Amino acid sequence: MVIIRVHSSLQAAPLLLLEPSVLSIYCVAWSPMKPLVLAAGGSGGLVFLYDLTVDPSNPVQTMRASPRVARAGGAGGEGWEVESEEREAGSNVNALLFQESGSLLAAGCWSGETHVWRLRNELCEQVPEDGEAAKKLLG
Repeated sequence: MVIIRVHSSLQAAPLLLLEPSVLSIYCVAWSPMKPLVLAAGGSGGLVFLYDLTVDPSNPVQTMRASPRVARAGGAGGEGWEVESEEREAGSNVNALLFQESGSLLAAGCWSGETHVWRLRNELCEQVPEDGEAAKKLLG
């Protein structure tokens, strides 16, 4: 069982314990725009997004950094046909980075692949309630 402990520098005990459903977590990143949005990257290419203002114990979104295989070809001057299929298992995620605006999240995998997702507005736009939620969480 993997546990992510969220601490405050003001106290020794963890504020929260997060338990993503994955064998290993290799990296975490905080959103630069939303103080209580956390991403965690782990084994199998899984990325968990937590919005601690919505649900402090469950991810609000889970994404898979799975590789895609693309094939393209053309015949007889008719143009190109492109096929794409997603492979089942992704490589372990070992790096996460939010764009400065918080609207994009990049994940780097051990295989050398990079995946980028555009996040939903509610995960990257600050609202006045965010500050109150942070104060409540910090006690």
